[in-house]
Amino acid sequence: MPTTEPPEALSSLVQRVDAAFRNSAADRRRLHDSEWRAGDDTPSVLGEVEVRADAVRGIVLTRLAVGRHETTKLIDIVTSSCFAGSPLLSSWLADESVRFPAFASYLRALEDLRAATLADLQAELGRRAT
Repeated sequence: MPTTEPPEALSSLVQRVDAAFRNSAADRRRLHDSEWRAGDDTPSVLGEVEVRADAVRGIVLTRLAVGRHETTKLIDIVTSSCFAGSPLLSSWLADESVRFPAFASYLRALEDLRAATLADLQAELGRRAT
């Protein structure tokens, strides 16, 4: 059944992610410039984050708009979108994030959204099982 109003918590977290993204513009620009100078063969933190952000944010917005479908598949996607699952992002967060605090805040907001989405999906799966 489609939802007409987004659940308050997820909607609030999406707004927080959007604000953190806007606030990280200068950091993203500096990181982009740094990655550009490094060359094509250097892994891209921005690219890895974008893939994970698009996956999680897209799942949340779709769920809020059309309801709950294919919960198990969505759980797998949201689980695999964890920043800790990426050696590049784990390393960057440990070593470089202090130089890009606004971008690091954006990543924290994304991870909060991912964790809340995972909890919501797992709760939905649990409700279906009972």
